[in-house]
Amino acid sequence: MSVQPKASSGIFAPKTSEPSKWFVLYVHGRKEKIANDLLNQAGYRTYLPLEKKLKETKNRKRWVEEPLFKSYIFVKIKKYQLYDVLQSTYVTTYVKFQGEPATVREEDLLFIKRMLITQTSFEIVSGQMEVGKEVTLKTGPFKGFKGNVAEIRGKNSIVVQLTQLNSNVVISLKDIEEVKKQMTE
Repeated sequence: MSVQPKASSGIFAPKTSEPSKWFVLYVHGRKEKIANDLLNQAGYRTYLPLEKKLKETKNRKRWVEEPLFKSYIFVKIKKYQLYDVLQSTYVTTYVKFQGEPATVREEDLLFIKRMLITQTSFEIVSGQMEVGKEVTLKTGPFKGFKGNVAEIRGKNSIVVQLTQLNSNVVISLKDIEEVKKQMTE
């Protein structure tokens, strides 16, 4: 059963002209691509970050694309459309953060896309880490990116916290620069 995007009525109807946001959906395991395709066919704007991995079987090696975040996809909709999206096949629920539907900033998704396109070395670490200082990256494909440091691993790695997903991204870097808080009077 696929879902058609439409204006909702009744208790889910919009009361204001709210902007569309990126919501995080939880889908059946190993069905991320199918759920993503069904939502796209229904007219929703989605994002499923995929990473290429080399898989080895007994007789051969092959490259496959796997979801970066297992069982998660992102959909850009208005909050009142969440109920409609939940009717789609393989979509289980939406992720909640502090009791509200979790949203992800556009900048965070662009950051993830940039990491995948440039094939920057990284790994996904589950759980939250303690937030540290705000930094700006000085070199590489992420030059100018600002984020909160959750942890510094050695001289060349930084952990950037993605609080909405309760995950952290470890990125290999050469240089980071502490952001100086400027006092305004």
